[in-house]
Amino acid sequence: MRFLNIDIPQGATILNAKITFICRSADSLTEVNTKIQAAAEDNPGNPSSAEDYLTRPKTEATVNWDNIPPWEAEATYDSPDIKQVIQEVINRPTWEPGNALLIFWHDLDDRSTHNTGTERVPYSYNGKPIKAAILTVEYSIAPPVVGRSYGYITA
Repeated sequence: MRFLNIDIPQGATILNAKITFICRSADSLTEVNTKIQAAAEDNPGNPSSAEDYLTRPKTEATVNWDNIPPWEAEATYDSPDIKQVIQEVINRPTWEPGNALLIFWHDLDDRSTHNTGTERVPYSYNGKPIKAAILTVEYSIAPPVVGRSYGYITA
């Protein structure tokens, strides 16, 4: 999932972050175990192929989203807090406000069972933009440090 125009200053402290999904189709099995990571890149583009997706550099920070319960069609679901994933990207020395952020939500470690219904299918921007995933990030910026210097006149 690529989120555009992330207007967070480099080095801001991420307090909370989540992705909100709207379910496109109901799924009945519960053994879904996934991970959330981000592309370890500044302003990444969309993956151009499956190979590009699989080989993109990913953040070391990872959030497991395990035992995801069944989803009901048209219901809204929030990811766990992914602040450490976002923080790693925002802390990159060349991060700039307005960059894009590419999020990977996957089971590349193959921790889920493989039965019909073990996937969770949210709407995509390409499928229905108004129901696409939303990234919400709360952050703080350290107040500027005011320094003072005093000089004394001596005789």
